[in-house]
Amino acid sequence: MIAGKRWAYLSFGALLALCLSVAGAFLWHAPELTVSLAVLLLAVGATIYYGWWVMGMAIKESGKHRLKISRLQIALRQARRLVSASEIIMSQPDASAVVATAAQHAMEVVRGTGVGIWFESGERFERAVATLWPQNISQRSIRARSHLEQDYFYEAGHNVLLVSFAVQEDRGLIAVAVKGPRRKYKATLTTLSTLAKGLRIALINNRAMESLRVSAEHMSLLNELGRRFSSNLGLEDLFSSMYREVRQAMDAEAFFVALYDGDKLEIDLRYIFDQGARVAPMRYMLNDGPTSRAVKTRQPVLYHADARLIPGVTMLGNMDTVVQSVLVVPVVFDQKVIGAISAQSYNPNAYSDDHVRLLSIIASQAAMAIDNAQLYEQTVAMAMTDGMTGLANARSLHEALANMLEQAKVYDREVSLLLLDSDCLKQINDRFGHLAGDDHICRLAEALRTNVRLGDLVARYGGDEFVVALPSTGIDEARFIAARILNTVRQTRQQWGDITIPVTTSVGVATFPYDAENVDELIRAADAAMYRAKEAGKDRVVYIGDPTTGPV
Repeated sequence: MIAGKRWAYLSFGALLALCLSVAGAFLWHAPELTVSLAVLLLAVGATIYYGWWVMGMAIKESGKHRLKISRLQIALRQARRLVSASEIIMSQPDASAVVATAAQHAMEVVRGTGVGIWFESGERFERAVATLWPQNISQRSIRARSHLEQDYFYEAGHNVLLVSFAVQEDRGLIAVAVKGPRRKYKATLTTLSTLAKGLRIALINNRAMESLRVSAEHMSLLNELGRRFSSNLGLEDLFSSMYREVRQAMDAEAFFVALYDGDKLEIDLRYIFDQGARVAPMRYMLNDGPTSRAVKTRQPVLYHADARLIPGVTMLGNMDTVVQSVLVVPVVFDQKVIGAISAQSYNPNAYSDDHVRLLSIIASQAAMAIDNAQLYEQTVAMAMTDGMTGLANARSLHEALANMLEQAKVYDREVSLLLLDSDCLKQINDRFGHLAGDDHICRLAEALRTNVRLGDLVARYGGDEFVVALPSTGIDEARFIAARILNTVRQTRQQWGDITIPVTTSVGVATFPYDAENVDELIRAADAAMYRAKEAGKDRVVYIGDPTTGPV
């Protein structure tokens, strides 16, 4: 600016001097001098004009440069404010303080007249904070606009800026209202989005810190249990892990895990320990005891009292000493109570609120593992069981029979095998349909169940063929059991509508080690004996070693 003023004074003085010189030469009647001075005046004027043009361009460029610098300075100040705001938000001790501080800074950044922060989870849409929010802009309008992914709208004389952000499974929303005419807020929306990102990080960190406030011992326990839960598929291993780890964290001289059958209203005390000794499992119907209360209310139950005085209690284990503290928490998976966990102590007042919280967390962690283990056991059982009759299937038979033969070899014992085939399934299917045939197969299965001993294995081998494996059983005893089964089947009368159908079966018998050396050979020998029974007229027992056959 100083150089420009100096140029203006010099050029004005030069032009004035030249003009006076031209006027003087003209008045003194000196034409040659007048022409020379006039030419000089034109040259100087042109030079001064060019100088002014150059100076104008320089001033214009300087103005643009100063404007850019000004904008950069504004952006830098805005960035510094955002960094400072983020640091302040991050430093807040809890979630409510984080949200309140973010709302305050959002209003300052946008220079708004009102601000609100909402959180949405499923159907729930709740306001966390609202400062000077216009009453004529409803929460419903805010939610609807956000679902339309609008980041700006004008309503009731206010410019409203919307920015959404995700916090784990929840969705957050910052809304800032600015009273006045409609305006554009593109840059401001970018700034508000940056602030929302800081709020999101602060809330996630805050939630993480809340989880980490659990004591170091409890965290170690939960981590160990989580590792064990993920690696254990069987209920027995799972319950053993729970018992060991719980005893490290609290007084649990008595401990049990119960499974709950909601259809039968039955509690199955599957895993019980008392003073380090395993107690036999037991079942009972839902009652008014502490375990039943935990199942019914889905809430922890805590008693600091002589267990004999607790209403509805069932006493187990060592009766010489009495439990003085009882804590039971429900195990809930997918909104359904699937069991309960109990820690009990012979010391009075053994458990605090921290213990209640810890055992509840363990139950929550165990819920999925227990459900998975039950599903695994059911899957194994289904893979080894015939779906129609509930008997063992062929796969299960082969495994069990292999074990029986191994034991028989070690202890020099016999194993007999009965292979039975219905004599009338085809006729029943052809005359009455396959539903009647299925009913016939189930009746045969029941007849077999009622005529075998504890330890014998009954399996459906396929179609209408059944196998009975008889460990430690010789030929004569196997014949006797087969005859008993045959007589029971003969007495069976299958009713289908108004028609009564007589039922018979043919039985083949083979015995290890006389008739076979392994599982496959034993099954083939019994099968061959069964076909000999069919050829001999059906409804009879045939031993593979018999030279001739006759009715039984």
